[in-house]
Amino acid sequence: MGRRYMKANRHGTILLAVMLIVVLGVMSASTVVLTARAGRGAVSHGLGRTQSRAVAWSGVQAVMAELLAQREQLLRGEEPSLSGQWVIFEDGSRSGVARLVPFASETDGAASEAALVNINTATADMLARLDGMDGETAEAIVRSRPSGGYASTGELGAAAGVSISLLVSGESEESNAGDVEAAGVVPWLGCFSADANVQAGLGENGALHAGRARINLNQSWSDDLRRALVDRFDAETADGVKRLMESGVRFQSEADVVRLLAFFQVPLDRWVTILDAFCASPNSYQPGRVDINRAPVEVLKTLPGMDDVTAANIVARRETLDDARKASIVWLLETGVMDVERFAGIVDHVCTRTLQWRVRVEGGILNTVEDEFGAGVAEPESGGLLRDRIVLEAVIDLAAPRPRVAYLRDVSLLEAAAALAEAEAVERDEPPEEAPDSEPSGEAVIGDDVGGSSGEAPLVDDESAMENAAEPLNEDNDEPAEEASHPADAGDTRVGRWRVIK
Repeated sequence: MGRRYMKANRHGTILLAVMLIVVLGVMSASTVVLTARAGRGAVSHGLGRTQSRAVAWSGVQAVMAELLAQREQLLRGEEPSLSGQWVIFEDGSRSGVARLVPFASETDGAASEAALVNINTATADMLARLDGMDGETAEAIVRSRPSGGYASTGELGAAAGVSISLLVSGESEESNAGDVEAAGVVPWLGCFSADANVQAGLGENGALHAGRARINLNQSWSDDLRRALVDRFDAETADGVKRLMESGVRFQSEADVVRLLAFFQVPLDRWVTILDAFCASPNSYQPGRVDINRAPVEVLKTLPGMDDVTAANIVARRETLDDARKASIVWLLETGVMDVERFAGIVDHVCTRTLQWRVRVEGGILNTVEDEFGAGVAEPESGGLLRDRIVLEAVIDLAAPRPRVAYLRDVSLLEAAAALAEAEAVERDEPPEEAPDSEPSGEAVIGDDVGGSSGEAPLVDDESAMENAAEPLNEDNDEPAEEASHPADAGDTRVGRWRVIK
C-alpha cells in the first residue's frame, strides 16, 4: 500500500514537472514571438520614418525647383508662389506625400529671411533697438561673432555674455513688463539674408539688363568702367561720371550716390533707374539688407535714423502700392514717407526683395483609395494625416543663379514639445507660452545647431551625399555670368550649411 502510494506520488510529481516545463516553454515561445513582432514593428517604424524623411527632402528639393523657376520675379521683388503639396511616389494604396507647413504668421508657407535683423551684419545699436534687447546683450552678440559669422541664431546660446532668458522671454531690467511677447527678440533675428548685387531691370531700358551685375562706382576710373556705363546708359553718362571722379568725387557708399542725385536735383523717376544700376561694392552679395516691403515694424525701426512712427508709416503705406511701384526703394521718397537725408541714412541697409525663403516641409505616407476617375485620394478615415510624419525646416537661397540649401534641420518634435509645454501650463493654471520657433524667423531653440547636431537624428546616413544633392537643379559647373561679372569680388560672404559648388 505504501509502495503504491509512493509510486503514484512520484508519477504525479513527474507529470506536474512536465506540465510546468510545457507551460514555461509556451511562455518562452510567446515571449519570443512578441519580441519578434516588436522587433519587426520597430524595424517597420524605422523604415517608415526613413522613407518619410526621404519624401520630405524631396519636398525641399521641389520647393527649391519652384523658387528657381521664379527667380526673375523674385529679383523684381514679387512674392513666390508654391504648390503646397507634391506626390513623390505612388505604390498601390500608398503614396509618399510632401506638403508645406505654414508658419504661424504666414499663409503661403514661405517666410522671408530679409524681413529679419541679420545678427551677422547689424550693429550693436541696431540690435539694441529691438524691444526687449538691452545694450549689454547687443554688444555681446556683436563681440562674439565668429570670423565666418553665426551659422544660425541657435549659436547665440554659446555666445559669451548673451542672456538666453532675455532672448527667449524678452525680460530685461530696461524693459517694462508687458512690452514684449513671450517669444522675446528671437522671432526678429536671422542670419541668412543676402541681397544679390544685380539689377532688377527697373526704369529706362531696365528689362535688357535684368539679372546683370550692378555697376560698382567705388573704384578708380578705368576703360572697363566706361564700357559698363556706355552699355547700361550712353557715352554722355560715362563722360559725366568720369568728370565727377576726376574732380575728386568718391562713391564709398550708395548714400553718396543719393546725396549727389539730390544735389543736382535729378528727378525722382530717374532715381529708379540709377539706384537699380549702380552700387558701391565689388561684392556679388550684400548680406543683411532688410526688405522694406516685408519687414515688420519691429525690424524696420532698427534701421539707422528710423523711429516707430516712420516704421509704422512704411508698413501702412506699402499696403496701398502695387508690385511695380514697390520694386524700387525710391517709393519711400515718392510717397513722402521720409525725406532725402533719412533716406540716405538707410539706403545701404535696405532692399525691396527677398532671395532667401524659409519653409517647413512635412513628408510621410498617405493611405489612398481610387476615386471615380481612378485617381488616388486619401482614405476618408485617415483624415489626410501622414503616417510616419517627418518635418524638415529649410532656408532656400536664390541669391546666386545656382540655388542652395543654406539651412536644414529636422523639427518633427517641435509640435510635440509645444503640446507638452501647453499641457504643463494648463496643469499649473498658467497661460501657455508660444512654441519655440512658432514665428517664421531664426531658430528660437537656443543652442540648436544646423542639421540637427544637437541630439536630433541625422537627416541622412551619408551627410556628404545630401551636401552634393543640395544643388540638384543645375548640371552646368561653369561660373554663372552674373557672379563672374564682379572681378574684384571678395568672395562668397553668405553663411549657411551648404555653399555653391564651383
